[in-house]
Amino acid sequence: MKLEFGPWLPDLPDLDNPGCVEAKNCLPINGAYTPLKSLQTFSSALTSKCLGAFTTIDGSGDAQNFAGDVDTLYQLNSALNYARINTASYSLAGAWDFAQLCDRVVACEAKQDSVIVHPVRQPRGRVK
Repeated sequence: MKLEFGPWLPDLPDLDNPGCVEAKNCLPINGAYTPLKSLQTFSSALTSKCLGAFTTIDGSGDAQNFAGDVDTLYQLNSALNYARINTASYSLAGAWDFAQLCDRVVACEAKQDSVIVHPVRQPRGRVK
């Protein structure tokens, strides 16, 4: 059943507003709202609490996902499993910060040295 509630207009005053002022747990589709679907697992879990994650687009247009826990850095592989990509073990006091520098992803934490995590595929001569 399709229920029409009008456009979402939260920036207009509540009085005489022709639309909705609050829309929760729904998405606007084709002039109406549809409920959000339930969450689903799509990958393996990290071995402990995630302390930072990063996603970038490589030169081929593919998403590259990275994450880190207290002592390990991971990359989401094509089988949708998080595979360990670091050889050293770390002991974080805070969280991982990630950044992309040209064709490299760098991970660091305030009390650790920077770690070049992984090269990201880029076409020759192109820097984003």
